[in-house]
This record gives sequence, structure tokens and C-alpha cells, in this order.
Amino acid sequence: MPWNDMCRLLDSARTPWDGVAFFVGLDTAGGLLAEAVAARKLREVEADVTADPLALNRGLLFGRRGHHLRIDEVAR
Repeated sequence: MPWNDMCRLLDSARTPWDGVAFFVGLDTAGGLLAEAVAARKLREVEADVTADPLALNRGLLFGRRGHHLRIDEVAR
């Protein structure tokens, strides 16, 4: 999907966004996950990211302009 189409799709959610992370999940045959399984996996990813924002690096993170991003830990 071209990035402009993805932006339109995300904008249609009517929730402001500056970035998006994609986490691919496939069933054992390589197909789409069942809705209940996908919902459970999403909750797991949300919990992981809440506990440790560096977990975003396990997916594909993009800024609004389509730049690929990563989260780096910094020393304090």
C-alpha cells in the first residue's frame, strides 16, 4: 500500500497520530490470525510497549511522513 493511502486510512480513524507501529502476526500456516487471537496479540503488544517503550523496535515504527524510526535508550 502506498504511504499516502496508509495515511488516509489512519486519518479516517479520527484519532490524531504522529507515528504508527506495525507488528506482523500470522497463523501457523502463514495466513491471517483469527480475530480473537489477533485481539489477544494486540493486548500483549500494548502491555509490552507500556512496560518498555523499546519494545516498539520489535515492530516497524514509522513517523507521519513515512520515515522508518527506532527507539534508542539514552543514558541519564
